[in-house]
This record gives sequence, C-alpha cells and structure tokens, in this order.
Amino acid sequence: MNYSHLTLEERREIFILRERKLGVRAIARALNRNPSTISRELARNNTESENGNSQYSYLQANERYINQLHRQKNEDSRNSALEQYVVSRLLQRWSPEQISGRIEIDYPDDTSMRVSFATIYRWIHTRQLDVSAESVLRRRGRRPKPKINRFPGAKTMRSRPEEASKRERIGDWEMDTINSAKRDCSGILTMCDRKSRYCVIVYTRNSKSQWAVKRTIENLSAMIPVRSVTTDQGVEFSCYKRVEAEHGIPFYVCDPKSPWQKPVIENLNGLIREFFPRGTNFRNVDESEFQDAMELLNNRPRKCLKWKTPTEVLCESEGKVVGSETF
Repeated sequence: MNYSHLTLEERREIFILRERKLGVRAIARALNRNPSTISRELARNNTESENGNSQYSYLQANERYINQLHRQKNEDSRNSALEQYVVSRLLQRWSPEQISGRIEIDYPDDTSMRVSFATIYRWIHTRQLDVSAESVLRRRGRRPKPKINRFPGAKTMRSRPEEASKRERIGDWEMDTINSAKRDCSGILTMCDRKSRYCVIVYTRNSKSQWAVKRTIENLSAMIPVRSVTTDQGVEFSCYKRVEAEHGIPFYVCDPKSPWQKPVIENLNGLIREFFPRGTNFRNVDESEFQDAMELLNNRPRKCLKWKTPTEVLCESEGKVVGSETF
C-alpha cells in the first residue's frame, strides 16, 4: 500500500477543520486519509493554549516534521566541498537550478559533487547552509504551496463528451460551493444544467462535506437526468469515485485555478449573490429564502434561451421540477 507524508496544506486543512469542531473520522474523510493518520498527527502536535485547552498548530507540526526528516543526516556525513560550492554560487546570485545544472560541467568525473535544486532549496529553508533565504533567493524565502492531488485518475475537461460541451442535451450539470461568512463552516451547494440553466440551491451545514455533495446528486438524479457533473478540485468533490461507481454518473474536473472552464455555475453564483451578498451567514437564512431565490432564478427569462425561462426549457424536455433541500 502506497503511503505519503502529510503536506503543509493538509496540515493547514486539519487545523481549519479542527477549529470547526470536526472529529477525527470526519477530517480523515475530507482529506482522503486514514483516521489513524489524523489521530497520530493530532496526538503528536497538540499544544496547550493560554486558556488551558489543547490546540493543534499546523506550522509547528510541519516544522517538527522537517526537523525529524533530516535529523539522521549528521554533520560528519555531509560533503563539505559540495556545500562550499553551493554557498559560493548562491552568494554570486546563482539560482539553485543553475547550480545543480552547472556542477556536472565543473566536476564531470566526481559523482560526489552532485545535488538537485530541490535539495539546495531544502538546505536553505532548513538553515543547513551558512546563508539565509532572504539574502540569496529572489523570492525572499517564500516557498510555493505544495499541491494536493485529490482527484487521481479523474476525467479532465478534455474528455468531456461533445454533447455536454456544446449544450446539446439536458442533464450535464456544473456544481460548485458558496461558503458562508468567515468563521462559519456552512455553505450552499449550487448546481446548474448547462443547456436549460435550471439551477438547484442546497444548504449544507458543512461546505466541505462530501456526503452532502453525494446526497444532493442522488436526490437530483431521482427527478431530473444527471448525465455528467463538472466541478473544480474542491475537497468536497472528492467523492467523485463513489458517485461514478454507485450511480454511473461521470465526473469531469476542471484544471486548477480555471473557473472559466465552468462558466455556467460561475455566472449562477454571481446571480445568487444578489440574494445573499458576501458575508452572509447561511445558518441565519431560513430554508424558504433559498427556495424563493431558486424559484425566482428558474422563472426569470433568459436571453440565451431566446427569452424562455429555465423551467420552461427543462419542462419541454422532462416536465419535472425539483425544490430546495436542507442537510
């Protein structure tokens, strides 16, 4: 069984979900991790706060992980000639990649004089060299955020059927999440049919809940055709494999930071903000208000539909309408 260490981004998500009072198993499901991994991480890195309560610090946890990872590399086993070469070039404003590439030319026959640019970056950030990141790196110590692949093997937008891309049929949905006010984990799941523009608005107590996403799709598919679902790479959509296996509904995932690949749902979210501006705490919104917003949007004539309403276009094909649900 393959295993990978927790990344800084995953530790940050553990901190956020822990602050929202989620349990170990709920956090494990959100990160696609084993509960024992989360339990050990929390047990090792809980510190006592000023009020006497235990608190998880993701920054301290990641720093401790880095120190433990390289603790076995003692000073005697390090190549001093290699380090001197790296430091001297860093002080000449060479980048780690330039150093890694040039050293093979300068020492073609000495295999001990080899180092990857990733290792040089690690030496700098873990302070194993006599230079500071601020003095030798152009980005002044800022490290790129580690990437988390929550969708291994997922279908990309390039494999989506032509009928879905050209809006030729009912049942190709785009899906997204609108988060509640800060310091509140609630939100609303939004879905929009690409052809009819018919929308569904569903309140969820946890905007990162994969269960809410799965349940919403199941309820919708019982009333209206769901032939495909297009989402971004939010953690709440990590249930795509279960939906595909249990219901045969293919998921198509947008590229990172590419909201234009799902324009229908992005436009819908902008329309929804007319009813619920940024900063709205959805816990304080009555269910009937979500229902009213959904009905107003679905019965508003649209130019792209030749001034028909989404409900009319949907009913011409299916004759069925759904309402809002609460989770």
